[in-house]
Amino acid sequence: MTQSTKSQKLADALCSIKAVKKYQLDRQTYGANRVRLYVDDVDGDWLNNFDEKETSELEEHHLSKDLCES
Repeated sequence: MTQSTKSQKLADALCSIKAVKKYQLDRQTYGANRVRLYVDDVDGDWLNNFDEKETSELEEHHLSKDLCES
């Protein structure tokens, strides 16, 4: 494993930890309503159309993307 691969894996892990901490802090701040910060169209018909979403859309993590772009 190269040094750059190790560095990238470490950066990814740090980013994930930051995202989890932010999500937990949002739980303390917003309670159950924090879901509205992370899920588009919470009150819509997303459950009926869930199987129509592409895998790439489901794997997007807006929170971690925002925290890691720096």
